[in-house]
Formats: sequence, C-alpha cells, structure tokens
Amino acid sequence: MAAFHARCAERDLPPLDALVVHAAGPRRDFPEPGYFRTNGHPDPVLETTPMADRRDATVFWLHQIQTCRLWASRTSRA
Repeated sequence: MAAFHARCAERDLPPLDALVVHAAGPRRDFPEPGYFRTNGHPDPVLETTPMADRRDATVFWLHQIQTCRLWASRTSRA
C-alpha cells in the first residue's frame, strides 16, 4: 500500500489507496491500522491513542476520502 500511495502522489493523483482499504467489522468506517501507519498517523480507533492524535488521524482519513470523491467528480465522463 505504501508504494501505491507514493505512486499516486508522484503522478499528482488523489490518494487512491483510500478507495481500496477495507473498512468493515468493529472498525466501522475506518481502515485497518496499517493504513494510518503508512501515512504517518496513529490508529484513531485505539483507545490508548491520545485524543488530539485520534482527531488528527480521523480528519486525515476523512480528507483522503473527500479528495478521492472530488477527483472522481472532476474526471467523470457524465
């Protein structure tokens, strides 16, 4: 995933890795911890993660998703 994320950045694409992570089960709406690690953030789902770090990681995740959505709307052939 890290290589895919870096390749997207190199090609001025949105973080398309955000589209392929699995967000289900007890981590509802969040990818697995490795996604955050790859992107330099702590896991916001862990209760031991400080609240400010949880907030920052969650904002990061939501921004990744929004960036992909905006890119999709701009590039769709509708």
